[in-house]
Amino acid sequence: MRFNSFLKNIEPSKSMKIGLDSKADIQFNLAIGTPDIPPCNDVMSLFESISKDTESYNYVKTKGTIKALSNLNKFFIKDPGLDLEKEVSLVPGAKYGIYLTLKTLCSIGDSVLLLEPYWLSYPDIAKSLGLNFEAVVPIIKDGKTVYLIDEIINRFIDSKSSVLIINNPINPSGFYFEENFIEDICSEIEHLGGTVIIDEVYKDLLFQESYRFNVNYKNVIRVGGLSKSLSLTGLRIGYVVSNSEFIKNFNLFNQHISTCVNSLSHSFLERCNEVDFNTFISASRATYYKRFKLIQEGLKDTDLNIIDSQGTFYALIDFSSRFISGEEACDYLLEKHGILATPGSSYGNSFKSFVRICLTTSLE
Repeated sequence: MRFNSFLKNIEPSKSMKIGLDSKADIQFNLAIGTPDIPPCNDVMSLFESISKDTESYNYVKTKGTIKALSNLNKFFIKDPGLDLEKEVSLVPGAKYGIYLTLKTLCSIGDSVLLLEPYWLSYPDIAKSLGLNFEAVVPIIKDGKTVYLIDEIINRFIDSKSSVLIINNPINPSGFYFEENFIEDICSEIEHLGGTVIIDEVYKDLLFQESYRFNVNYKNVIRVGGLSKSLSLTGLRIGYVVSNSEFIKNFNLFNQHISTCVNSLSHSFLERCNEVDFNTFISASRATYYKRFKLIQEGLKDTDLNIIDSQGTFYALIDFSSRFISGEEACDYLLEKHGILATPGSSYGNSFKSFVRICLTTSLE
């Protein structure tokens, strides 16, 4: 049996492998990004009613119905000028959205630019499509990461990239690129004939401010989902937003690959209620913020340095004062304390001494 030659370059997802497959004696699983906050009661009652509706088991439009897309825009995308007929499509999860976006934009041999620390699936998604990738390393100063627009643009040019991916806020560091930065970088990339993918799957979990920027879809593609903000990681509802030309070509691929999102998930989106879910998201955000501050305060007088986070439910901690690598630190945490965590090398070479933990267990 022959296999795709690209497979030899693909690594298993480290967080999925550690978090879901480990057979060790585990007390705390801080490796997999699965929210521990249960979905709100409204979600449960909605699915109870949906399960009894025989129409909810049929095919739906590849891009989604106007009712579902209208609710999606009202609750999550929040762009009053969005053309629901032409500029948005539902997808089975944001990860799939990233994959098919790159497949739509790029040809074999093209290059993609990432910003470290990057979400660990970006490189392997690129490899699976026959794409090259390079990464920009931030400056780390006083527990904060600093990104310079000029450096990003120069690297974009030098690497002959056609696409820049920005995870905002970042899994695993929680860094948030503010509105002016995003607008400036998108404008610069547009002049170079490139495209910017904004992966905003954690945008509703910003601790202190609201996610926003003035969108020009001419060269910008937004990808997001409901998994993290509503504690529904298995529901697989994602979205892709861009200009009508891109969405038309995106859906040309999509209709032959996924057909549509899960029909029960689609029915859920058609029926969800804005007030209830905004209340749930606000409470979840506050819970994750308390957990991050607990970790940050606990490490304040130690020789372990934590990257200051502005959102998500992760913490990125530097163990270089104690261990040679993040892998060694993770081995120690598991063997001595029954704690599963993910080594920072999965998120870029410059974070080899770091460990990512998920803030998805109780304060206690």
